[in-house]
Amino acid sequence: MQMNPLASLVRLIQIEMSKFWRRPVAWVVLVLMLLGPVGAEGILIAVDKNSAVYPDVAGVLFAGSTLMFVALATMVVAVLALGNDYELGTVRTFLSRGVGRAIFILAKITTTVSAALANGLAYLSSGLLVTWIAHTTYSGVPLLEAAGADLLWRALGAVLVVGLVGFVSAGVVMLALVVGRSSWMGMLGGMGYFLADFYVGGLWLAETELYRYTVSYHALTVLE
Repeated sequence: MQMNPLASLVRLIQIEMSKFWRRPVAWVVLVLMLLGPVGAEGILIAVDKNSAVYPDVAGVLFAGSTLMFVALATMVVAVLALGNDYELGTVRTFLSRGVGRAIFILAKITTTVSAALANGLAYLSSGLLVTWIAHTTYSGVPLLEAAGADLLWRALGAVLVVGLVGFVSAGVVMLALVVGRSSWMGMLGGMGYFLADFYVGGLWLAETELYRYTVSYHALTVLE
């Protein structure tokens, strides 16, 4: 029996979400996102207390390469958690119940992007908290006075970067997974795309003009 496409999508997203967050590695990554800014702030304080206050610390914690790493880490976990349908044969079960391949892919992309945003928000919340604590401790200028609206725009830009990179990377990974019918193909496709995109767009290879069409370039432009 053909299922309602929207109902199929919602149900499949629920299944994929459950699969993702049942993996211990997903929670390990989430904890690392919370602890990462704390460790970075501690290093900055040990090296130079002036670097541990705004705006220097914001430039370190909310750098584009760091935020793209958040999306990359989520992508790797997503492949491990969501990419074994062909190996297990569960994809045949979904398709036999009237779930289209487009809905199958869209559910995985939606789950991966949601997880990337969850990790990004965890990192962002922790980063803002440690920035406030360090700035209040080591600077005589109140954080709101020093940062103004800039910190809010940095935070918004960070969320947009994680969401954008997560969406495109997830799309490439899941398409490679379906075409290659293997989680390894999904992983190789995603990692290959991410590294190539970051190499061209992150380094802004002016001699090629290709960098203007990369996700990395647009993500870094958002932060600027």
